[in-house]
Amino acid sequence: MTGEMPGLEQLSALDRATWNARSTHPYADAGFIETCASNTAAGMQSGVFTYREGVAIRAGVQAFTYDYRFDMALGPWLRSIGDVLMHVAPRFIRVPILCMGSAQADRCCIVYDEALDEAGRRRAFKGLVIRMMEAAPTQPADLLLFKDVDEATAALVHDDLTANGYSRLPSLPVAVIDLPYRTFDEYLASIDPKMRSDLRRKERQSSSVDISIEEDIEAIAPTLDRLIAETRARRNADFGDIDEVPAGCTEMLMERMGPTARCVVTRVGGEIVGCNIFLVRDRRAWAYRIGLSAEHVREHNLYFVNWIWMVRHCIEQGYTTLEVGQTFYDLKVHLGCRLEPRWIYIRHRTAGWNRVVKMITSRISLAALDPDLKAMKAA
Repeated sequence: MTGEMPGLEQLSALDRATWNARSTHPYADAGFIETCASNTAAGMQSGVFTYREGVAIRAGVQAFTYDYRFDMALGPWLRSIGDVLMHVAPRFIRVPILCMGSAQADRCCIVYDEALDEAGRRRAFKGLVIRMMEAAPTQPADLLLFKDVDEATAALVHDDLTANGYSRLPSLPVAVIDLPYRTFDEYLASIDPKMRSDLRRKERQSSSVDISIEEDIEAIAPTLDRLIAETRARRNADFGDIDEVPAGCTEMLMERMGPTARCVVTRVGGEIVGCNIFLVRDRRAWAYRIGLSAEHVREHNLYFVNWIWMVRHCIEQGYTTLEVGQTFYDLKVHLGCRLEPRWIYIRHRTAGWNRVVKMITSRISLAALDPDLKAMKAA
């Protein structure tokens, strides 16, 4: 049957129940995608691409368009060159992109009809790629990307993407901690003795910190948004406003995702000084967003107290893994994490410029540019 390939759609117009029944990851949840679409940066569009056979949706993926400055994550010296080029040749620096994946998440999640076998999934994925190529001139988008593809997905899509002219480069890895432990003490016994001693000391020093899961956040949502935005502003890399957290985003996420999303609130003397939004599915957990007060983070060891609470909670709940994002790699490795690779697939929509893209991507790696990863490699 001939496949119909519509353009960028809003998930609210589709069958949410069917979509969620097929999704295997919180980042593919209808509520997550709808929240992203409703809280985009200026000039960004967000939605989903679908591949259909007749009227039946066989595959879908979140996607967004954006004019991205490719020197954002580079150091001050290279950024200064980018600032000059922005005045004389802005199209070389600020490039319109059409990206499959999420601006708000570290994994590209493709949703398939559960009735499809591996051959059917490959057919459906080819349909998504074709639709992306056809949609690019209408955005308009110069660069086409698949952002943060994990190893399992790459094994399925790599051949089709490279056959269609895509290059692959390493993205930032994701820190993951495996939790085969029966107790928190077993976890502590598994990590570096110095770090184990440090965690125990910080926990003793932070007896005044109160942490709890909150179900109704309507009254405190503005405070949580502010803490998350403050923490985001303190990170090492600058990615502009592509993943900003507008007012109301946290509350909408909790409402749309229901029990899949949990909100942990940290207080000192009744004052809210931190929060952690984490997602759960089956026996896995994802630390999605964290917000910590700059005024209190060191005095009360907020990062480490939050880490202790999360790991202990996951062990008690029987979760087998906890994903903790793409930052502070050296610290997280010392806390027992492994680094899980992610990949970016990229091509220019015109053949001539795509040869230039291939030449550039063969020589760069986002992972190699990250200051934390560079320091770990040097050590």
